[in-house]
Amino acid sequence: MKELSFTDIDVIDENHAWAVARPQSDYSHPMALARWDGVSWRVQPVREWLQESHGVPVRIEAVAPDKVWVSSIGSIRQWNGTSLEAVDIPARQGESPDTINRNYWDVEAWNPDDVWVLVRQSGVGGANAFAVRHVGGGWCWTEMPGFAPNKVPTRLGVIAANEVWAVGTVYSGADGRPLEPLMAQWTGGQTWRRVQPPQLTPAAELLAVGGTPGDVWVVGAADDHPFAIRWNGVEWSVVDVPRLRGHLSAVASDGHGGVWVVGQKLPPRQFSGGTAYLLHRGKDSTAWTTVPNPAGSSNEFNDIANIPGTSDMWAVGGKLKDEYLKESGLAIRYHAPK
Repeated sequence: MKELSFTDIDVIDENHAWAVARPQSDYSHPMALARWDGVSWRVQPVREWLQESHGVPVRIEAVAPDKVWVSSIGSIRQWNGTSLEAVDIPARQGESPDTINRNYWDVEAWNPDDVWVLVRQSGVGGANAFAVRHVGGGWCWTEMPGFAPNKVPTRLGVIAANEVWAVGTVYSGADGRPLEPLMAQWTGGQTWRRVQPPQLTPAAELLAVGGTPGDVWVVGAADDHPFAIRWNGVEWSVVDVPRLRGHLSAVASDGHGGVWVVGQKLPPRQFSGGTAYLLHRGKDSTAWTTVPNPAGSSNEFNDIANIPGTSDMWAVGGKLKDEYLKESGLAIRYHAPK
């Protein structure tokens, strides 16, 4: 797919997957959706305007072949088979919709009837973090106490029906430097518990969370180097990853007890571009396997997802024309190393 870069993916089965497609370094044009039909990827035309703005990405969560949730700045929408319909999330009790502003940072589902949306809601006193759950046909607001105003997680990981994690990073408004990692856990009820990430510097960026019960992973970057931490159901620990200049941008279970991560290796004195790399760690392994990248050099992977019922994965991103421009979308299917 020319002049597109895939930024987010969700997979339903062998024949159905959806991705978010960004136009080539042109934020004046809306984002698009792409779908896999078992034979090829194709752009799915949408009439609705989807756009990244103020750092808020477009995220996708597919719960059925023709039931797909899409979050973006200011809106939650659902694909009904022909178009994206706006979804109305009611205001919290006692609030007036006219006095608040919302950004929707992420959407993740445990199953088609249990969907979570991560919300940054601003009004008097600054912006606060909430997670809204669509279950039983209605919406339920949950609060994230312990975060000061304007400190809001940006990624969700729905691990089980009663286990959800949220991660993010506070950045400097002056120069964009990471200042503070953010992490919270929900295990039931109306409130979340803030968690202090282990052994990470204040400059750590928490970019993604995923995994399975008793095997939850958070990846990102700290001091220009990738890192990974793991929750075993009792405590967090730092897990060694190959040390190079760059970051890890996504993590996903391989469907059989192992885990994949994707990242970007950056050239010296360069903050974008570079070459994507993939790591796999088997269920009973304590070491990472570096998986060859068939796309060669000058590319990026933004997300990775398991094909349910298999050990196969889809990794998506883009071929790079230069440090900043994307030449074409990139979607590669991988098999777990033996």
